[in-house]
Amino acid sequence: MRNALNIVFSTMLICFLFVNGVGAFVLLRILPGKVGTPDLEMPKLEGLSLSRAKYLIRFHQLKLERPVIYQADSKVLSGHVLAQKPLANFKIKAGRTIRLTVSSGEEMITVPNLLGMSPREAEQVLNEAGLRRGQVAAVHSYTYRKANVVMAQSPEPGTYKKRQSSVSILLSLGLKSFPFLMPNLEGLQLDQVRVILEENGLEIGQEDYQPDSKFGPGTIINHQPSVDTVVQTGQKVNLQISGTDKFESEASYFVEVVHVVSGISKQLEDNDLPEERLPKKYVQIIIDDQRGQKRIVNSNYWPGTVIRKPYKAVGSAMVRVYEDYELVREEILE
Repeated sequence: MRNALNIVFSTMLICFLFVNGVGAFVLLRILPGKVGTPDLEMPKLEGLSLSRAKYLIRFHQLKLERPVIYQADSKVLSGHVLAQKPLANFKIKAGRTIRLTVSSGEEMITVPNLLGMSPREAEQVLNEAGLRRGQVAAVHSYTYRKANVVMAQSPEPGTYKKRQSSVSILLSLGLKSFPFLMPNLEGLQLDQVRVILEENGLEIGQEDYQPDSKFGPGTIINHQPSVDTVVQTGQKVNLQISGTDKFESEASYFVEVVHVVSGISKQLEDNDLPEERLPKKYVQIIIDDQRGQKRIVNSNYWPGTVIRKPYKAVGSAMVRVYEDYELVREEILE
């Protein structure tokens, strides 16, 4: 009796294992081939227009990843597929998401502002921007009195050009030297004389103060070269001034003019370089006081640079700050 039960139990166990084995075989081997999703061969989309690539993705029941990635490329036409993932000919399933990188065409670069820069600075800025220096010409200029600085450029700042395009520059030779007759400065105040000399391209040489009962303090008594003498642009003029420099010292005071060049929020010390290499700005700081007009800053600075300039002012003084020839600040010094 016990043997018969063992035989029956063994038979049932064998049948159970057999049925389960057959079921597993059918589930793993036969059914996938009958009802599973068939593999697809990834189509080649590179080089096709985006519209054509979208059509093939829909046709093969695939999905397009959003947003589409755009990348500048000089070899693949704008609007055509630059790269795809998965790659062409890979086996994939229907419904797979496809990533495309589409060419936006050749990279366009914003032309930087070079005005006021030296030729070396301009070339460095152009190279850093991915452009190159083109033709260089030079002329005399009344507006750009400082020699060897950029006074014009082509193309203009802010326009877009292809990488490695050339930018031509026009340099200033400063005021053109020419002979003219020395104007009469006698009887004029020193601040008036400073303006007249600058307008004529002349510079103040020595200042000699002498007491004179005929003229009030700060009045020009005499000057060399004298009136109607033939002089040249750039020549220095020595002045004999009524009074003593004591009247200046009594009304004089020291101030520190501080200006942060606009363009970035982070402040930089004079020798630091910004993380983002924006074009330099041509900065001029001009002070008007009882002695006349004085330009204490006349150079190019990176945006964010902190400019600090001490100055001995006389009487009431006004400071004006220009960046790229635009007035950005005006205030009274105290």
